Amino acid sequence: MLTSADKTQIENFVIKVRNAGSDEQRVRMMALSELSKVHRRINPQTNEPYAPTTNRSLITEYRNIIKAELGENASVLDTFKYSAARVTDASTSRSSARNGTTSAATLSLSNNTSRCT
Repeated sequence: MLTSADKTQIENFVIKVRNAGSDEQRVRMMALSELSKVHRRINPQTNEPYAPTTNRSLITEYRNIIKAELGENASVLDTFKYSAARVTDASTSRSSARNGTTSAATLSLSNNTSRCT
């Protein structure tokens, strides 16, 4: 569920991307900066980083709004996505949970998740 602050942040991002026009390098840097902000957010109730699943949901919401506002083929969507490394970590974690095994990536991911509520 998006908060009003999330909605405002997404709207401001879309405006910046729209104003950047065809400057691909600028759009790419804005997307990377915004993704960094998403992953560095702190939950005000726990003073801990948000869970990776929460961040992934927010990134999905960003992408949905970008598609609605700028179109399905907006170039910013090439950069503004969940990174391959984060997808691999999540996939490894799910696989390990199913198999009852643990890896360093799983421990890292589970440590991040366990601190967040």
